Amino acid sequence: MEARRQISESQIYLNRPREVFTSGETFFGFEPFVSPEVAADFVKVTTRRVKEMARTGVVPAHPVDPNAMRKEWRFLLSELDEWMRRNSRKTF
Repeated sequence: MEARRQISESQIYLNRPREVFTSGETFFGFEPFVSPEVAADFVKVTTRRVKEMARTGVVPAHPVDPNAMRKEWRFLLSELDEWMRRNSRKTF
């Protein structure tokens, strides 16, 4: 007799490819951080521009290692969405 393995819903979500969660989808009350490439696509600017805006503090961004000389940035799409709505009349 073969034992059937039950898969919980949380295992299904965690085993989904990373690209599935790049649309700002939240799961279990958690919004994943996205890469500069995804953030740039969301804001409709180049990756280089979004990194520059993060470095100067124009857009909300989170450094992976705050003490690093050369920072890697991660973004929350909900924060970028809110930032775009607040600054829709400004030019950068």
